[in-house]
This record gives sequence, structure tokens and C-alpha cells, in this order.
Amino acid sequence: MKKLNKFCIISCFLILALGSLFPADAYSQAIGFSIANKTVVEKDTFQVVLNADSLFTGRSVFSYKFGITYNSGYLEYLGIDSVGSMLKSWGTPTINSSSAGTVILAGAGTTALSGKGGFLYLRFRAIRAGWTNVDWNASQSMLNE
Repeated sequence: MKKLNKFCIISCFLILALGSLFPADAYSQAIGFSIANKTVVEKDTFQVVLNADSLFTGRSVFSYKFGITYNSGYLEYLGIDSVGSMLKSWGTPTINSSSAGTVILAGAGTTALSGKGGFLYLRFRAIRAGWTNVDWNASQSMLNE
């Protein structure tokens, strides 16, 4: 039993020592995005902010594609209001909103994205009362693809 404990302790130290020799690559860390909660009233026109919660600096991100979904029975997509400070040099993204309830946004630039914060500002109208949400569609969202 003592030999087994000694072996486990030595193994743990070796794993820790080897782990410090090979630091985690910045690309293996997830980049977080969020959409803030908002309360609106029927017929209100409002802005939805797509936030980059993670720091992009040093990640070599040169393109993005995001899928956004919403309930078209409650909300109407009106367009993009503006781009956040991260996308100023890239300009307005290409938008496909031809399918009700889905917005696909894509953009690319010659300089890598840096910083974090407001990424895109979308405009919606509440067309009827009730509870609904605006969500990321992970299967249609990617960076550098």
C-alpha cells in the first residue's frame, strides 16, 4: 500500500512538472460570447448587443460567422445598427436574414481582431406581447473558417 501511495504521489509531481513545460496554447482556450437579457414592451424597437466576453488579442482571428435565432412570432429583425469597437476596421458584416427566425452574420478582415466587448448591435421590434429570446446558434457559429 505504501508503494502504491508513493507511486501516485510521484506520478502527480511528474504530471505537474511536464504540464509546466508545455503551456496551454491560446487557441485551445474557448472564446466566450454573450447576449444580455433585456425586457421590452410590445411594439418597442430595441437593440440586442452581441458581446465578446473573452479577449481576442493574440488569438489571430481574421473571420467570423455567427448564427442568431429568434422567435419570429414575437420579434422582427430590422437590421444591424452598428459594429462594436472590435469590428470598426472591418466594417459592416454580410447578413443573411432571408429565413424568418434566423440571422446569419459573417465578416472578415486583414487585421486580426483584438480586445473584447461590444461586437455587433442588432435591431429588433417586439411585434406581440409574450416571453421569447434571442440565442446563438452554435452549429452555425465559428471563427476563422
